[in-house]
Amino acid sequence: MSPESRVRAVSTMRKAPRWMAGFTLLETLVTLVLVSMVAGLMSQALFQVARIEQLLQGQQLAGQVETLRRIWVQQCLEGLMPGFAETADRFRGDERQLSGVSTLLPLVASRGPNRMRLQIRFDEQRGRSELQLSVGEVGSPPAVLMDWSGQRGAWRYLDDAGDWQSQWPPAFGRPQALPRLIALDPGANEPWLVVARPQASAQPLGQRIDPETLP
Repeated sequence: MSPESRVRAVSTMRKAPRWMAGFTLLETLVTLVLVSMVAGLMSQALFQVARIEQLLQGQQLAGQVETLRRIWVQQCLEGLMPGFAETADRFRGDERQLSGVSTLLPLVASRGPNRMRLQIRFDEQRGRSELQLSVGEVGSPPAVLMDWSGQRGAWRYLDDAGDWQSQWPPAFGRPQALPRLIALDPGANEPWLVVARPQASAQPLGQRIDPETLP
């Protein structure tokens, strides 16, 4: 190679672009700091997104459970039977509780008619009213099917005349074994929590006859 060619090659190497020479230590440190900051922000964002998804899933699951419990209450009321007059099996109710025999009870392993009681109770510690289901004899541990805020809530019963009663059987009018509709009113002009129509006949039944007493 001639001397002139060597001089031109050396000058070309000296005029090479900056990026071909690599990063300095300061530039490398700045790049690492920026990358770590971006990674930290992205991890926080992903964490927040995951929390939001968990909350949404939890709210959706809670809504599904609440809907299921309302269906359970409706089934209890739809499966009510008139019962025999002047016996513990006869359907009765007031604003805070109702009792009778139902063929559609949740959380019961055995099929067929069972005595049940749906009672509204206020939990002072939680400040919420609970709808408790008791199955079988009096004193059995109740199961909470629904709850809502405040010391409110009452049962309502629709008679054949289309009037809502606060107790059953009504104090006046023709006696019926079952109302046309049963509703759970949370009060405060809010929509009813449950409305159900008993499927059995609303006509009163006669007294049960014990075969052992027959002549």
